[in-house]
Amino acid sequence: MKVSVISPIIQYRLIMAEQFGASRNQIMEMAGLSEADLADPENRISLEKERMIWKEIVRQTGREDIGLICGHHFPIRVASLIGYIMMNAPNISIAIQKMCNYQKLIGNSMGMDYTIGGNHFFIKIVMWTEWVEELRFTMDLFMAATLSWTESNTVNKIRPFEVGFNYPKPKNHADYEKMFAPAPIYWGLEESYVAYSTQQMNSPIISANPGLFDHFDKMTKAVFNKLDANKKVSYQVEQLIIEALNGEVPTLDIIARQLIMSKRSLQAKLKEEGNSFQILLNKVRKNLAEQYLKDKQVSKSEIAYLLGFSEVAVFSRNFKKWTGLTPTEYQRSLD
Repeated sequence: MKVSVISPIIQYRLIMAEQFGASRNQIMEMAGLSEADLADPENRISLEKERMIWKEIVRQTGREDIGLICGHHFPIRVASLIGYIMMNAPNISIAIQKMCNYQKLIGNSMGMDYTIGGNHFFIKIVMWTEWVEELRFTMDLFMAATLSWTESNTVNKIRPFEVGFNYPKPKNHADYEKMFAPAPIYWGLEESYVAYSTQQMNSPIISANPGLFDHFDKMTKAVFNKLDANKKVSYQVEQLIIEALNGEVPTLDIIARQLIMSKRSLQAKLKEEGNSFQILLNKVRKNLAEQYLKDKQVSKSEIAYLLGFSEVAVFSRNFKKWTGLTPTEYQRSLD
């Protein structure tokens, strides 16, 4: 599947842009879109057109914070079936986990991942394609929508204790500080994230209906499995990495040869599926590291060796990058 986003998401952004004086027709014309392209809620809009839309919205509105605004007012029903699952989930934590599981039904330029360690619940934004400037506004939308939705769907007061962005501090950063206050915001990091306490994220959702939650979860899983049926290359690459990770790190060339493909062809296929070799390698390493650490039968030096790291310190730095915790902190959080 090519990098894209469902048309209702684009519809929503256009509606918000109009509220700030932008011309819907001019934006669509600039992006080469017609009303017919947006009429079908299952239609997907390419990343290239999404970039053009963001660029034109910012140009016409003069609002560099338009992504934050869209996220703050984001109606969860725009997320289709996923939105209904979230509204009926038992608590905020499970709702976020379901979003992470099914989010590629909405778009696949980036998505959310979560890590739970001790009393920390990290929601991270994961890039599934190469970074381009306009994706900053999609990033802002993700971050603000997560905050707004968690706050408005439980009786408990939920605020993050730390926020990070993967791009430099913008000139007009006051709106960011106001939105995420009192949490400190860090800029220019390797990844974007919002950190909450686990206790807060276990807050029950006001409108939850267990019967509807199970119903929509089954429906969404069926749709997702159908969409995901053709994503065989990523799965095969993951399996080959798992087999090869035993003291040595497989290269893209080696995996491509095993799949009887050229390096360039494999890269292209993974990109179409919203993946890359490095993303899959990191995913496998992270999952295996967590399994080894949970078992507590393998020393950290052995884990580092098995995952292909030169030394324990390098493994520890990478593990903290993936999870927000050092290997030792992660093990303590399991006790």
